[in-house]
Amino acid sequence: MRVTQEADYAIRMCLILDSIGEKTGAATLADLACITPNIALKVLRKLNAGGFVRSYKGVQGGYELARSGNDLRVIDIIELIDGPVKISKCLEC
Repeated sequence: MRVTQEADYAIRMCLILDSIGEKTGAATLADLACITPNIALKVLRKLNAGGFVRSYKGVQGGYELARSGNDLRVIDIIELIDGPVKISKCLEC
């Protein structure tokens, strides 16, 4: 199994949000994750829809983890972005 770049970005942003521990803007997250703001927003939308982050609009807006970092599992983030993980192609039959 190979993790896509997008899943890697999602994991990275969740780790950054956990280490910061407060609302953070998308531009700051993009900068800290070393990715473009457009890609960060795309990934953050998916993380928000999947219930991993909360988004807040407005001047004081930003993103924060929706649950404790201890409650996050990397496999859940990967499956949100890339779909179900299959160890063997035979398991699809």
